[in-house]
Amino acid sequence: MGLNDIVVHVDGAEAAKARVDFAVALAKEHGAHLIGVSFAPTAILPLYGADVGFADMTEVLQSVKSQAEAALQIFRTRAEAASVSAEGRLMQGISEEFPHDSPVARVMSISP
Repeated sequence: MGLNDIVVHVDGAEAAKARVDFAVALAKEHGAHLIGVSFAPTAILPLYGADVGFADMTEVLQSVKSQAEAALQIFRTRAEAASVSAEGRLMQGISEEFPHDSPVARVMSISP
């Protein structure tokens, strides 16, 4: 059985390099299309008891988005270097806004 599409979570964590390298190799082996997904929240909920209700989180949210975009660019570069068909997707919002019935959501929900 061949694989057509592979979804991989892309972030700035140290473990992402091995995760992306494995996904790229798997996609190359199967001639599959690789989709890198990164997440950037549009709101940060305060911790219980924290008094940050009116704090301006614009810079923090922009920084997180920039980090996600940078991680996706690294992902695209690795896929391109291996001649693998790939695309990066930046999902922005809060968890309730993400489509829970999309193919990406279904794959992500069954991942360990």
